[in-house]
Amino acid sequence: MSEVTSQPPVKPNGPSPILLVFLIIPLFGIIAAVALAISEGGFGSQPVSPTPQAVSSDFVSLVGEAAPDFSLTGLDGAKHQLTDYKGRVTFVNFWATWCGPCQVELPTLERFMTQQGSDGAMVLAVNAGESADQITTYFKQNEISGLNVLLDSNIEVYTAYGINALPTTFIVDKDGVIRFRHFGMLRQEDIDGYMSKLAST
Repeated sequence: MSEVTSQPPVKPNGPSPILLVFLIIPLFGIIAAVALAISEGGFGSQPVSPTPQAVSSDFVSLVGEAAPDFSLTGLDGAKHQLTDYKGRVTFVNFWATWCGPCQVELPTLERFMTQQGSDGAMVLAVNAGESADQITTYFKQNEISGLNVLLDSNIEVYTAYGINALPTTFIVDKDGVIRFRHFGMLRQEDIDGYMSKLAST
């Protein structure tokens, strides 16, 4: 009688179909999450409004030149032109509500403005790309008022001034010439220093 020997079962080539299912399902989840993030404007807590893009770092400095004139609608609904403030020291401040250092400096600029009266220095707070509703909501939540906010909705003035970081402030003298460019948050001592230097010239 011949002896029958049992053969080990033949294993199929390649991974198990069940294993493939468990690998594919998470992959679809990742793809869906990426697609959702892209459709909503990217990852993280980015501003909903158009984000100003940085310009080339080799811009021509505007310090010592006549400040580029502009006309923008203010938060008050009126048109404001830079040359309207000739004869007054003017701080042209570029900012946005989502910018942390901007948030810190706004109360300082507000206090400075309340001290100026009708013929003192002027702050033109040029907002980069946000809507009036966004700004108004932010001001109400943070109890900010008294600032002359201008809406640079298409960030055209932002681009004309070669801004590559927020906040950035240009200090324009009474003759309309840019005397200083300040990168980053303005503190009270910075403002006092610029005012003192302009008074001594």
